[in-house]
Amino acid sequence: MEGERWNRDSISLQGFKKSFDLKEYYEVTIAQGRAIDAESRREELDAILEQYNLGPENLELVDGFPNEPKRVSKCQKILKKIYIKKSITPEAKQAVLAEVLKFGEDISALEDDWMFLKHTMLKHVCSIQQRWQPDYECSKWALYNMKRV
Repeated sequence: MEGERWNRDSISLQGFKKSFDLKEYYEVTIAQGRAIDAESRREELDAILEQYNLGPENLELVDGFPNEPKRVSKCQKILKKIYIKKSITPEAKQAVLAEVLKFGEDISALEDDWMFLKHTMLKHVCSIQQRWQPDYECSKWALYNMKRV
């Protein structure tokens, strides 16, 4: 991303198909107070796991992560265990998107809560199946595969 400027409040990198104004999106989303309800998508999340030879036992929906209020998910690669918060606040989603944005990928599809949840799940599936891959590669893989599952 040499030569490009990154501003967490307004994203407009060359080559993106769509400009993504993070600040505007979150002002609207946070004002609406919508949280992503992962529990209501449990069956769909389990179906994603099955496509990658994992099962419901590999996913645990949790209330939160102590001392990490903005964390949305966690993965224990060796144990093949994925932990996702039952309810993901707009602020927590914003924190995740700010991190993903640093990789220089078009994340406009993650505006949709279901796509965000699928991306979160697939990122951890990649981490489990390809333990040597860095987070960036798994996040990128998840971005490309979330529309296919």
